[in-house]
Amino acid sequence: MWTIRTSRVARASIPRKSAPQTGCRRNFLNGADARLTKPLLVSFNQSTVSVYWVAMGVALIAFVLTLFFRTPPLRQKSALQESADAERQPEPIALG
Repeated sequence: MWTIRTSRVARASIPRKSAPQTGCRRNFLNGADARLTKPLLVSFNQSTVSVYWVAMGVALIAFVLTLFFRTPPLRQKSALQESADAERQPEPIALG
């Protein structure tokens, strides 16, 4: 009971804040005249489409560049096998 009561008191003491105003209100588009909304919708569409065209261009350039990359040859042995082979080889004897 004590924890429930304290949580209610704590919750009541915290001031409630309204949602932050982002400045992006498009509610006026719902009831506005088509002559007013068309330029906004067209400009929004054009800006969005231009972003996608630029992204597609970048992706195509990246794809063409990958065609010119050489792939490194695959290993013939695993890393564990290579380390085991290196341990089996005798160490050179230093003369001197």
